[in-house]
Amino acid sequence: MAETVDVRIVRSAARNGGAVAARDLVALGVGQTSIARRVESGFLRRVAKGVYVVVPMEQPDSVVRAVLLALPTAVASHRSAARLHGLAVPAPTPEVLALRGVHHGLAPALVHETNHLPDVDRTVVDDCRVTTVARTLCDLATVLRPANHRRVVQTALVERRVTPGELIACHRAMSRRGRRGVAAMRRLLVDLVDDEPYPQSELEYRLTVALARRGLGYFRRQYAPPWYDGVSGIVDFADPIGRTILEADGRRWHTVDQDRRRDAERDRLAARHGWLVLRVGWHEVVHRTDSVLDEIADIVSVRRAA
Repeated sequence: MAETVDVRIVRSAARNGGAVAARDLVALGVGQTSIARRVESGFLRRVAKGVYVVVPMEQPDSVVRAVLLALPTAVASHRSAARLHGLAVPAPTPEVLALRGVHHGLAPALVHETNHLPDVDRTVVDDCRVTTVARTLCDLATVLRPANHRRVVQTALVERRVTPGELIACHRAMSRRGRRGVAAMRRLLVDLVDDEPYPQSELEYRLTVALARRGLGYFRRQYAPPWYDGVSGIVDFADPIGRTILEADGRRWHTVDQDRRRDAERDRLAARHGWLVLRVGWHEVVHRTDSVLDEIADIVSVRRAA
């Protein structure tokens, strides 16, 4: 017996958690009139332009998956990502993270915008695009109450869903870009994480090799900037043409947080001379090598051109 149209629709939607795109329906021989009729009967529910949920097989994350069909570059994020990762976080509203300015007509979902979504912050869970556990936990700092956020982060660490190093690396990357929630996340990490210091020489060596491989070998090591007074002020790496300083930071996390004021003073001194300071920690070099090098390359390229 030949399959009915509805059975073919169900088979197609089953591959994406109950969500289906209009283009897939058309490929199955379902025209616009037939789609409208099924929406009217309650078999399909329109989520956004060109995407639907098959109501009889709807799942908790069907709407999120439908939104991702409408936004091919977006990923499930925040509370929706937490649920997909199996973290105990209520997700009453579907949430996705999309590049700024690309979403349209997605009223059922809360769309968080970003200018930068590197591959290292993306993963796939049950065939669904989603932020990594580390990025999800950092993003949750903006939407959860502190006590709830603390509980979720502690649970993820205890259950080894994420390592302290991955969390620190993600937080540092987001801090440089001025993302919301970084202060709350920093306070939580100071309280929960106490990692070991890493040899400065080893970190600088790793960074030297990484910069050379990325075509950034023009950074000078142990550079004396124009304001060097003969006593203090030598920086780890510098590009004099782009007036960009790269500081390799192997300190313990607690020490990094305690020294923030001193670091800020040094950064302001560099800024007064027209230089930009980028601070890169051990965990970024280990866990986010390509992402942090891409960021450095983009910044230096702009500054050199200027």
